[in-house]
Amino acid sequence: MKYFLRIILLCCLFIHPADIFADQWLKGDTYTMKIFDGWVPSTTEKIEGQIGRRKIGRYNVTYTSRINIKESCSVEVLEYLNCKNGISVLQRDSLIYKESKKYRTIVWKKDNFSLRNVELHSIPERHPETGELESLKQKKWYIQGKKSLYVVIFSANDDKSYGKWVSKVESLTKTLSAHS
Repeated sequence: MKYFLRIILLCCLFIHPADIFADQWLKGDTYTMKIFDGWVPSTTEKIEGQIGRRKIGRYNVTYTSRINIKESCSVEVLEYLNCKNGISVLQRDSLIYKESKKYRTIVWKKDNFSLRNVELHSIPERHPETGELESLKQKKWYIQGKKSLYVVIFSANDDKSYGKWVSKVESLTKTLSAHS
C-alpha cells in the first residue's frame, strides 16, 4: 500500500498542469474547442470581455486566443463565418505567405482532419527592447466545417517551446467541434 501511494504521488508530480486539457473551452459563434489549463486570454479579450470580431475579405471573422505566458507561446482560432469553401481563404493566405519577405521557410502539409496545414518560420529580427534576435514559429491548421472555416494558429518565440507544444496543440485542434 505504501508503494502504491508513492507511485500515485510520483505520477502527480510528473504531470504538469499546463500539459493537460482543462474543463475550459474556447468558444466562437459556431464552435467550441478544449484549451490547456493555465493558458490565459489575451489582454484585449480580458479587457473587452468578449471574443474579437473583424472583417477579412468578404468574411466576418471572430477570433479568440489563449497565451502560455511562461513559455511565450499561444493558440488562436479564427472563425470565418459562412465560409463554406475554405479553399479560397487558403489560396489567399498562400499567396500572402509566398509574397511576404517575412518568412524564411513555408512548408505546406496535408493531414487527415484539416484541408491543409502550414508551418511558417520567420526571418529573425531584433527585439526593440532587448536587442536580441527573435524569430516566430507558427503552425496553422485550416479546418472546414459545414458552415464556417476555422483556422487554428499555434505560435511560439523559440524552438524549444515550439517543439514541446506543437504536437500537443495538434491534438487540441482535433477537439474543435462545429455547431450551428
